[in-house]
Amino acid sequence: MNVAALVMLGGGGGPGMPTTFRLDALVATIGSRVHLAPRLRQVLREPRPGLGAPFWPDDPEFDVRKHVLCRPVPPPGDEQTLLALCAGLNRPPLDRSRPLWQIWLLTGITGGRSALLIRLHHVLADGMSRALGELVGPERAGA
Repeated sequence: MNVAALVMLGGGGGPGMPTTFRLDALVATIGSRVHLAPRLRQVLREPRPGLGAPFWPDDPEFDVRKHVLCRPVPPPGDEQTLLALCAGLNRPPLDRSRPLWQIWLLTGITGGRSALLIRLHHVLADGMSRALGELVGPERAGA
């Protein structure tokens, strides 16, 4: 079971808002902040019956590039096309061999906009709103 959120990003060029977003910059930003939400670097492991409760070890092969992905919105790039793409991206289950989250950078939306589709397994969603804000929110002075 996934929880998903769609975050619309700039466009139309308000003050301080870029009109385009690059995958490499998003990967770098999230990679530099993922330590703020340690669960995003961990995998859910379930031992055999009778051997204890599920646990969350760090993923020794964690690579933020496997979790931050990019996809263009097909033409015409309108809201209906965007939502159809989001429904398709959110349909498959998350890979349980990795940390249970993805962020999709969706480009090519009308008006020069982009969006983020944030997917989390429901076991991560509880208590994660603050951590996600830290992960993708604006940088603060001294942070």
